[in-house]
Amino acid sequence: MRSIATYFLTVLLVCTSLLAVTPSTGPATQPSEKAERQPGKLLLMRAAEPPGATRDRKSPVALLLCPTRQEEEFRKNWTSRLFRSGFCSVAAVMRESKWMAGHADVLIQDLDNIAQRSTMDLGRIVVIASGEAGVAGMELMDRYPKRLSGLVMISTAPWARTPAGIQLWTPREAAGSIPLWATSGTRAKDAAATLLLWRRSAAIAPGNVSITIDPRIGKGPDEAQPDAAIEKWLAAIMTGEKPAAGPDQQAVGETKRYKTAAKRLHVAMGKVPAARGGRKFTKQEGPMCVSVGAPMNWLRATQGERKYQSDKMPYVQIYLTPRLGGLLFARVNAARWAGKSEALLDDYEARMRKAGFLTIRFHRWSARGFSLQISSAIWPSPTGWHRWLMLIGAGQASGHAAAAPLVFVMDASDKPDVTAMAAAMKHLLSSTSATWTGETAGSAGGLR
Repeated sequence: MRSIATYFLTVLLVCTSLLAVTPSTGPATQPSEKAERQPGKLLLMRAAEPPGATRDRKSPVALLLCPTRQEEEFRKNWTSRLFRSGFCSVAAVMRESKWMAGHADVLIQDLDNIAQRSTMDLGRIVVIASGEAGVAGMELMDRYPKRLSGLVMISTAPWARTPAGIQLWTPREAAGSIPLWATSGTRAKDAAATLLLWRRSAAIAPGNVSITIDPRIGKGPDEAQPDAAIEKWLAAIMTGEKPAAGPDQQAVGETKRYKTAAKRLHVAMGKVPAARGGRKFTKQEGPMCVSVGAPMNWLRATQGERKYQSDKMPYVQIYLTPRLGGLLFARVNAARWAGKSEALLDDYEARMRKAGFLTIRFHRWSARGFSLQISSAIWPSPTGWHRWLMLIGAGQASGHAAAAPLVFVMDASDKPDVTAMAAAMKHLLSSTSATWTGETAGSAGGLR
């Protein structure tokens, strides 16, 4: 039940589609600085001190915020890593309550109280939070950015309870000096929702914040143990550096998966003739109209189309496929846009990231008056990961019109048919038009 609840809470947060066209204007509302009730007691346990640490030569402290379950295992696993990296360590364990907002102040006060009789440098604190303890780790980063040198979040989702409800959490600009490492499994049924939320959080985080997203391929939420990569990252913090973000192993894997197919698709776009034309479809909703000639034997599948919404999805869409329920399909949009076509592709990529997709760009070039791009995307559902190889063409609004065509050909199969993709795209580019029929044009500067 926990995994199902987690997933549907994720869906609530991600409820806009990958092209939901109201961009984020900044980080989401941050956690409330007041506790909902008085914090329970925290038991702080003194752990290992590195060799050579003295009152005159103090070492940074790692504050372990232990999960309620598997507390002892978590503490032992991390203490050995921290000892090798040169950290003092203190474990905070919740005994009489649950981790919640308001514990940050208690933790800092207790650390300050024991610092007088230790070799800890409390101006350099690395927080390592697991599971439900993550709420305190995020609060420490928000409230004490000058005291922290790093934050590690182990299988904990970046959401915060605020007066307005549960909202996505992302680091504040004031915490830009604090590197953040977020681990998550990728097992769709119980871990991938957390990873998706971290991708959303990273997409809207201030540019000065360094976030390492660490997907543990095939692992669940309780299997993210410390490893050599984290130890190297901690060692850099130990020396006073701000370590660069580590590699995203899922991105590495997806790049390898699609690299060859993307190259073949790029070549095919220069050699394959356009598909023969079939039926013509026209659709008008709201202030826009899109018209397209489908490739021969392709069908329109209205069940795949999104409904025009002036505030969230102000574009018109036609969904085409050679076979209903098949893995090869196309979407042809009339998007409200008055800028350059390359900027429209950039905007689309940014929206995918804000929705939690992992998207990787392989090629971008210009042809036939369109900006073209080959990329891949991956996104989880409760049953597994969904991935596509995407060929995208962005047009430019003509004259003073506010509508521009945005064409997608996607293949979700394990071995994408690059010949069919290229042929379909060439025909769609030559047969697609987007027109603005509503408000006075010229005021649109981007997708609204």
